[in-house]
Amino acid sequence: MNGKREEATSKDKWQRVNQQKPDSASWNLWKQFCKSISTKVNNKWYLKESLGRWIIQREEMRRHWQFWYEVQNKELYQITEEGVKQHPRLWHDFDEDGQLVNQIPSTAIPIEVTKGQNTWRLQPHLNNGRISEIVTPEGNNIQQIIPTLPRWQSELLQNMTMQRPEEEIKEEIKQHLKIASDGSVQGNRASFAWTIATATGTRLATGSGPAFGCKPTSYRAEAYGILSVLQFMNLISEQWGTIGTCHIVCDNEALVKQLNKTNEYTKTQPNQTIIAEWDILIEIWETMAKMENIRIQHIKGHSDEKQPYEKLTLLQQLNVDADKMADQYIQDNWNKEYRWVSMMPTSGVQFNLPNGTITYQLKKQIKDASTTKQHTEYLCKKFGWEHPTFD
Repeated sequence: MNGKREEATSKDKWQRVNQQKPDSASWNLWKQFCKSISTKVNNKWYLKESLGRWIIQREEMRRHWQFWYEVQNKELYQITEEGVKQHPRLWHDFDEDGQLVNQIPSTAIPIEVTKGQNTWRLQPHLNNGRISEIVTPEGNNIQQIIPTLPRWQSELLQNMTMQRPEEEIKEEIKQHLKIASDGSVQGNRASFAWTIATATGTRLATGSGPAFGCKPTSYRAEAYGILSVLQFMNLISEQWGTIGTCHIVCDNEALVKQLNKTNEYTKTQPNQTIIAEWDILIEIWETMAKMENIRIQHIKGHSDEKQPYEKLTLLQQLNVDADKMADQYIQDNWNKEYRWVSMMPTSGVQFNLPNGTITYQLKKQIKDASTTKQHTEYLCKKFGWEHPTFD
């Protein structure tokens, strides 16, 4: 077979081994072995006991690894003829042009990368550049499982808090559940929050987090909340078994109407993918398809402005609670980076510009991005303006 070795591929320093392709029986035996040392979590397999640290020095390894990754600081290093280079981190990738440094940190591990357009990208199995500490969840402990999930999921659930002991929640979720989700937008930052309760008002769990995107809208923030709580309910149903009916309320009527059009999107058409917030919507529908007894309903927001909290219905109280938690999240995380979205698997594509991930008005945003610079240069030249004056 003729071929060309990838530029970034590691190279063997040892003797080459020429082995015949294993037969089907050998492969089946290998699969059985892999399953015996793994456990299945959220439809993915993880080692029952995580691998330890590398115990062989770099110079003694059988393979020569060109690229090395320092996990804690998310730094990519490359061994070149000129010396060791450190590549600046972009968003998902690393800049192809690196700066010479003295040495590779002792904590760095060997890694495979792929060549992009003027970039290096870590291999997909490293979860968009973040290497998770895989642990074996004991007793299907949800809070231990969340950090092992793919990045987009763990971001949705990282601030989930159990309000009651897990054993009690396992029993309560078999009954009818009341859920409220809300979102908040402050400037170019957005957040979501949700709360789950029993029909009698016992609070079981809450969650909150950032609604990522360039200039996110309240529509997107609210959708993030719905997706987060659905992902949570789907996770506990996978780990703990059947859950009862979930009655979810949201005070964004347009979003509720859109989400209840599930049947219209059983077969996705190309033109549908450019509607506003498609990545969130399709992920919500995909999650709903895995679950039963989910009902999403509109509720008027800010009910506590018209009557005391104590006199509100349970769903109104939950909505007020979620609204306050969403506001509080932004206040507590004002310096967090909100502009970039971790790609979700069902949409499988996103549009990034230098100022962030674009999730709505795609045609307008593309047109503006392609013409704004030329217009700026033309106006500055015509009127003799300096760029700071124009800005």
